[in-house]
Amino acid sequence: MNPSLLLISDQQTKNKGVSYQQLSEAGYMVHSITPSDLQHVSHIADAMVLDIPVFRLPKLYHKIHIWQDIPFIWWCDESEQIPHLSEWEAELDSIVYSGMNKEQIKWAIWFGIQNCRQKKQWREERNQLIQKLEERKWIEQAKGILQEWKQVSETKAYQMLRQQAMNERRKIADIASAIVKAYPLLGGTRKGGGSL
Repeated sequence: MNPSLLLISDQQTKNKGVSYQQLSEAGYMVHSITPSDLQHVSHIADAMVLDIPVFRLPKLYHKIHIWQDIPFIWWCDESEQIPHLSEWEAELDSIVYSGMNKEQIKWAIWFGIQNCRQKKQWREERNQLIQKLEERKWIEQAKGILQEWKQVSETKAYQMLRQQAMNERRKIADIASAIVKAYPLLGGTRKGGGSL
């Protein structure tokens, strides 16, 4: 089954109707709205096709970028002059135009959906890595505090963190951050001077 498409078509677009007709003929279920109707959209389709002039894309993109998990596909008017990549503000997943046949349109939309999925996966992986780095930072700082405070080795400090986390059924990073945050309140200072 082909994805459903939300076609955002500007009333000022010269070829209004062509994009809807070609997308429908390619087998897509197309729901067409104008940019001013965006605030009333309750159902988001599998992809958005933006049939608006290139100079209006950045402004519209800022309204719709909240739906970053939805592929953005631009219906390009072949007569428009495309801006240089350095001037491009919208994150598009694919581009289609009226000169494409049904199969080319299907492939372009399929690639757009795949691009969007890949970007979503990269964002999720990036966020997980950032979280792991943040947790690692807390753990390293807490190990340093325990080494200094309890006069133990780095390995023993980690074992203490791990044991406390198991006892409280919490993540090691949570225990570590609590230690680091409480340390200055207890009058602790790190080697080399100031408090944390």
